[in-house]
Amino acid sequence: MKRFFVKTKKLTAVVITIAVLCSLCVTSLAVNMVVTNAEPGIVAAENSKVTIDDENMLIIGVREGTSTLENIVEIAGNGRLVYSNNGVFSKETTVSLYNSSYTTCYGVYNIVFRGDVDRDGAVDQDDLNAIAEVATLKANVDSDKITYTTMDVNADGYIDVQDLLFAKAIFSGLDIDEDIPEQDGGIDEDYWGDI
Repeated sequence: MKRFFVKTKKLTAVVITIAVLCSLCVTSLAVNMVVTNAEPGIVAAENSKVTIDDENMLIIGVREGTSTLENIVEIAGNGRLVYSNNGVFSKETTVSLYNSSYTTCYGVYNIVFRGDVDRDGAVDQDDLNAIAEVATLKANVDSDKITYTTMDVNADGYIDVQDLLFAKAIFSGLDIDEDIPEQDGGIDEDYWGDI
């Protein structure tokens, strides 16, 4: 009888150990399932200078001539982006956010370009005029976040002459850098021309 009791004690210890390990495995599996089944989302990549407007389903601040959102946005969760067209983005371009198996669409975003104030798909003279009005303090921007973000072409938080210069460069087809070229502390007129 004594032998049976000792074996039962050892067997009980083994069963308890197995139960604890299984419990940890199930918990780990459940946590892993929650993370992988989480609804994906889009967030701006670090230093990308875009704004994601989930309420209006917009990706604001993409530069004209862009053909991919790689290094501009990141996907939070387990998802994939699908573009409505291949090649350079236009005003008709949409970006759909799907789960990793492409079975569920979580949203369709429109692209809004930097400097494209009227959101017609390109920076044109009307956009330059609108930015100039605000940059020279002849007009105020209403509280519309989208309009403000499109006018803040260099994404520094202010609408000023630098934004007008960036918009003019985009309009002229120049390849703009992230920093305004300056000479002797002033604007390099050889690069920018007349404002």
